[in-house]
Amino acid sequence: GTGFTLQEIEFVVQSAIDPYFRGDVFFAFHEDSVELEEAVLTTLGFVKGLQIRGGKFLIPFGRQNTKHLEQWHFVDNMLVNKYFLGAEGLSELGAEIAYVFPLPIYLQATASFSNGDNATSFGGSRKEDFLYHGRLAASIDLSPVTTFLIGGSAATGFNDTGAGNKTDLFGGDALIKWKPGARTSLTWQSEFMLGFL
Repeated sequence: GTGFTLQEIEFVVQSAIDPYFRGDVFFAFHEDSVELEEAVLTTLGFVKGLQIRGGKFLIPFGRQNTKHLEQWHFVDNMLVNKYFLGAEGLSELGAEIAYVFPLPIYLQATASFSNGDNATSFGGSRKEDFLYHGRLAASIDLSPVTTFLIGGSAATGFNDTGAGNKTDLFGGDALIKWKPGARTSLTWQSEFMLGFL
C-alpha cells in the first residue's frame, strides 16, 4: 500500500537496582499493538567474569538475534534469522548463565534454559518441552583499528509437529570491524544456520 507506516517505537526502562542487580525492560509499540520484547534481571559482579540473567530475553543465538529493530543494518531482519527464528526472533522466558574466561583474548561461554515457545522452530505443546541453548564467542584485535569476532551457537528443543519431536539448530557467525576514526568504520558480518527437525 501507499502512505505512511510505523514499523515500531521502542520504549526502554533500564536501571541499576543495587550494586548487584540491573533491570532492563523493552516495550515495542506497533500501529495496532504493544509487545513486551524483553524484561530481564541481570547480576552485576557477584563473581568476576560470571553473569546470570533471568526473565524474558532475546537468546544470543548468533549475533543478529540479540539486536533490537533500531540496531538492524537494514529495514528487514536477515533471511536466515526469519526462516529459523521467526520474524520477531528467538525471545524466550528463562534463565541464562555466561562466563568470560580470564584469558588474553575475549572468550565467553553462554548457556540458557527457557520455555521454548518460539513457534517457528520450537513451540512444543507439553509442559516439559524446554529449549536448551549454548554459545561460545571470541574476539581478537588484529590491529589497533581492526577487530575480529567469531562465534558458534547451538539450540535444541521440542517443536509442534508432534509430541516429543525435536528441533536442533546450529549456527556460526563472524564479524570483522575496521574503525580508523571516531566517525569512520566498515563492518562485515556473516552468519549461517543449519537446522534438523
